[in-house]
Amino acid sequence: MGDTDILSTMKAKNRFERSKQIVAWLKTEFKLDSLKEVIWVDVLFDEDEKYQLCGCVEEEDNGNLTITLSKRACTTTQLTIDTVIHEAAHAALWNTGLGMLHGDKFWKRYGRMMDAYEHHGYMDSRAFNVE
Repeated sequence: MGDTDILSTMKAKNRFERSKQIVAWLKTEFKLDSLKEVIWVDVLFDEDEKYQLCGCVEEEDNGNLTITLSKRACTTTQLTIDTVIHEAAHAALWNTGLGMLHGDKFWKRYGRMMDAYEHHGYMDSRAFNVE
């Protein structure tokens, strides 16, 4: 693979590819070993199918975590990035039993992740593959 081929796999063309870069960066930066992937669905609702969601974390049978994002709700790259970081904060607390909650520990974790993204993650995450 030539240099231009490598660079083309690192340049995100849309919010879908950018979400993969952000997840890969978060996994490395915050040691989120159980977070395996991000998937996109057309629309995402809460358990009662009452409210439309931007994203959620789901645990697979094997214990791995997946971030699911809604194409309909995550309409911009910035909203997608915010949602990925939000869901990664849930993933980071998953094994503590607090993964689904929005309490103090969640907001502190989310704040740390956002600070890291704004400080260096914005650029660092661009080094990750989009495939």
